[in-house]
This record gives sequence, C-alpha cells and structure tokens, in this order.
Amino acid sequence: GSIVPSLVNGPRRYNLGRGLISDYYLSCYPDSTSGYKNYYDKVMVYYYTISAAALNYDKHKFLQLKGSGKVRSVGSVWRYDDTNASRAGIIGINERMLGYKVAIVGLGGTGGYLLDYLAKTEVAEIHLYDEDVFNTHNAFRAPGAPSIEQLNSQPFKVDYFGEIYGRMHTGIIPHRIRITKDNISELDDKDMVFICIDNPSVRNFISTYLADHNLSFIDSGMGLECSNDRLSGLVRVTEGFYGHYNHLKDAYGESVTDREEDMYKSNIQIAELNSLAAALSIIQWKKMLGVYNDYSDGSMNFIYSVSGNSITHQK
Repeated sequence: GSIVPSLVNGPRRYNLGRGLISDYYLSCYPDSTSGYKNYYDKVMVYYYTISAAALNYDKHKFLQLKGSGKVRSVGSVWRYDDTNASRAGIIGINERMLGYKVAIVGLGGTGGYLLDYLAKTEVAEIHLYDEDVFNTHNAFRAPGAPSIEQLNSQPFKVDYFGEIYGRMHTGIIPHRIRITKDNISELDDKDMVFICIDNPSVRNFISTYLADHNLSFIDSGMGLECSNDRLSGLVRVTEGFYGHYNHLKDAYGESVTDREEDMYKSNIQIAELNSLAAALSIIQWKKMLGVYNDYSDGSMNFIYSVSGNSITHQK
C-alpha cells in the first residue's frame, strides 16, 4: 500500500484512452547519464523494481503467481505505438478522431502536407485522389525529400505518398483518378473531404456537389503573384458542413473570375505556404471535433495575407 519512491514520480492523472485512466506517473531513470542502452533494459528495470517490492511484501504469494501471456488487439491504425501522445497524456483527446473516414482530393503541395498531418492522427481511413505523377517540381513544394531515382521512375502521387505514410498508418488508400461528375459519388461516405485543388472551376464543382449532398469539407487554396520582384498574395481556407453553406458564394464569388484563372495559370506555390494551408485546414477540423478549444466567432472562411502577415475571418 505504500509508494515505491524510486519508481513513482508523483500523482498525475492521465486519460490513456479507451476508458483507461492512470493515477500515477512512473519514472525510473538510471544512474548513468547515458540512459538505457535499449528498451529491453528499460522494461527489465521497471519489472525488477516492481517485482522486488512484491517479493519483499509476501514471498510465498509472490512465488505462487503464475499465468499465461495473452495478446489483446485493440484495432490500432498504427504500425507502431504513438508514444508522443502517451508521453504528453493526450491519448484520450486524440481519440476523438477515431473511426473517421477522410479524403484528400489533390496531392500537390498542400495535399501532401495535409496527408503528413492526418497520418499522425487515429482516423480510420485516408483516401487519396489524384491522377498525376510525382515530378521534380512537386518535390520543391511538398513534404519530404525524394531521391533522383524516385523522381526518374515517375511514380503516381498517390502511390508515392501512400507508400511513405503507409509505413506509419495502416488506413491509407490511394486512388489514381481525378474526381469528375462520373465518380464524385465516391466522396459520399466520407466524414470529411479536404479539397486541395488549385483550379477554381474544379474546386467550385466539387464543393457545390458536397454542399448539395450535405457533406462536410474543408477547401484550401492560394493565389500568389510576382510584383516588383517580390511575391504577394493570399492563402484561403474555407469550410462547409451541414446547414452551413450560405457563406460559400461570398468566399468563392458567383463565378470564377478571369483574375482567378490567371493566378491559377501562373501556378506559383511555395512549400511554407502549402504547409500553412494544410495546417490551418486540419486545425479547423480538429476544432470541429473538439480536439482544440475554439473561442472564435464561428468563422468559416480564413484568409491569410502574405504581405500583411495577418489572418482575417469571415462568417
């Protein structure tokens, strides 16, 4: 009934997820400044520290303890355990994303970063939609560092990213297709659709379909231009979900303007702005799920100005 002082660091209540609540935080750091040589040594130190106390308490009962080992599957999406969440004590919070099926439409710069973020969550499935191959220009606006051999092989984007992030997350499903009117119904069963397309006309087509079918989506895009030998422009993130679509006309306009088309054709994309668009998108979705606190005014359209270094909100 007493605390083992060399083991118990102090009372710290953690939500470990799946109904498990801890009462104490254990820490048994070795005397050596170099730490443990490996995980086996670390686990054995904990084992002997705990078992020695039990043996000292009642040697007879301790020696009588016998049992067979059992493995219990919890249906994890991970290839290996998320020790970052357990270390921070936020497993219970992260579990609010359990079971969701999401889609990323477009795996250019923003879509690649968004996959990087989503692959570190417990969503059940991440569907990737893109028909293009991964080329050299993609390497300079997407996460990671492909080899020259990978670029020369010209893999499809969905296969290239799917193989990388499939090493970590089991539920990544590539689709080598472009979303069109003939196959857009594939999005009907997705809990969240992330639109990462820099073509305004295609964006409007997909978002209109999702809104007409009361489906949730978050759309991101950017418009950059070179003026006076410097870059300027905007990064936009717009969300839509059941009962909240009226703001889309203000966000997108009644129709695609010539200026929008011109900015698309220039196709200026920068890695850090692609990453920003992806980060704002997943943060907004996590707010909707209650992962993050949300003290905003209910805004559903966010615009970051590069030159002004500011974010404006629009309902």
